[in-house]
Order: sequence, then structure tokens, then C-alpha cells
Amino acid sequence: MSTSASSADAFSGDPSRAAAASFAAGTVQAVLLLPANTVQTHMQHAGRPMLPTLRGIFASGGLPGVRLLYRALGPTVAMLGVRQGFKFGSGAAVKSRLPTSWPELARDAVSGGSSAVATTTVLFPIDTLKTRWQLGRASPRLPQLYQGFTPAVIYSAFGMSIWLCSRNILERTIPDPGRSSALQHWKHFVCGAAAGQPFFRPAIRRRPAGHARETRADAPAGMIVQIPTYPLDTLKKRMQAADTPPPPPSRPLPHPHRVMHAPPRSAGGRRPAAIRGE
Repeated sequence: MSTSASSADAFSGDPSRAAAASFAAGTVQAVLLLPANTVQTHMQHAGRPMLPTLRGIFASGGLPGVRLLYRALGPTVAMLGVRQGFKFGSGAAVKSRLPTSWPELARDAVSGGSSAVATTTVLFPIDTLKTRWQLGRASPRLPQLYQGFTPAVIYSAFGMSIWLCSRNILERTIPDPGRSSALQHWKHFVCGAAAGQPFFRPAIRRRPAGHARETRADAPAGMIVQIPTYPLDTLKKRMQAADTPPPPPSRPLPHPHRVMHAPPRSAGGRRPAAIRGE
């Protein structure tokens, strides 16, 4: 991999370090954003706007509503922490083994999509439990654990590929914020003027560019990926929350001889009225 690609790549570096950092970030994300995600899940399931959804969540009072918002905290922390750690750790490992002769976009798409499929397959039962608890439903039965898996795996693989490709492209094209800008020069000019030395400009120290560039690349990439994949996420959650009743016991089909052969004639030589069509 080229140096420029390595310096602007979410899957670059040691896979174990990527997994540990992503696990920590996913845990923090779960704790901070669970209420918003719970409201989103209710809106997707019921198809209602936000204000009616909030009124429904807090219909029984403030404390029950807060409890409902945080009911799925356990499975959410477990799922997001493990998912992010496994996704980025395995993605970094896969990408490090892909041929360097491949285009960078192809390596991003393959590594991101494959890691997302593997992660979704393993953790989908926890995601189903999380969704049902957010909606105040009972825990899923064994046949319900993988309801909605097809849209989920498409959503995860397609979304991760789009996010990784767009995120890496954005980070490689965003200007380095560590370089001195006109605003920084003007700031030092004003500070110097206040000190009586308007033309004195101290040396501008370079700041680490990585974190600022990553932040400005990650956020737009996350918004880009939600546009085509949001319907799949809505379909997945509705299928996860569905309580499909068991099918009724099927009646045994009549024997072919009972269908193909007419009953015997009566004693008077006539078939029953039902057979004659009367």
C-alpha cells in the first residue's frame, strides 16, 4: 500500500489496535446515543413522526419513558462494542492480505463488505434482542432470532463498503488542518498588535493533522451512507419486531381415490344429489 493511502485509511495499522480502539469507541457510542437510537427505532417501526413517538414513549410518565429509552443498554453496549471491534479488526486484517496491485477502492470495498457480513452474521441475534427491547417487546424466541437477516446483511455490507470508500477518499482530499492558514496569520497579527508589535508573528506550530481530518471525513461519510441504506434498516427492524404466530396445523389432504372416483350408485341406480349437481 502506498504511503498516502496508509496515512488516510480507517483499516490501516495493526488489526489488534484497530479492534481495541473500535471496541472502546463503540461502547462510548452505545452509552451516549442509545436514547436517540431508541426513538429512531420506534419511528421506523410505527411509521410516525418524532413528536407523536416521544409522546407515546412518555405516555406512562417520565421515569417509565426514561427506562424504556435505556432498556436495551446491555445488549446495545455488547453489540456495538464487539461489532465495531470485530468489524475494524477483521477488516484491517483482510485488507492487509489483499493484493496491493488492486485499486484502493476495490480493496476498501472488499475488506469493508466482508468484515461487515461476518460481523452481522455472528451478532445478529443480539441486534434482534436490542430492537425488541427498545420497542418494549418480549425477548425473541429461537425462531425469531434471525428474522430480518437478509436486509440486515445487505445493509451492513453495502453500507460499510460505501462508508469506507467515501471516508478514505474524503480524508485523502481534505486539506491538512495543521498547515498555517490566513486565519491563523490574522490571529497572530491581532495578538501582536495588542502587544504593540503588529508585524511580529511567532512561528506557527504544526498541529497533528490526523484527528481533525478523520473527524471531518467520518461525519460526511456517515451521512452519505444513510441515504441509500436507511430503508433496509427500517425493513430489518420491522421484521425483527414482528410476532409471527405459528402456522395452524395443516389438514391432511384427501386420498386421491376419494377425489378421482365418484361414490357408488345408490340402490335405485342414481348417484347422490350432490354428485349430480342438484
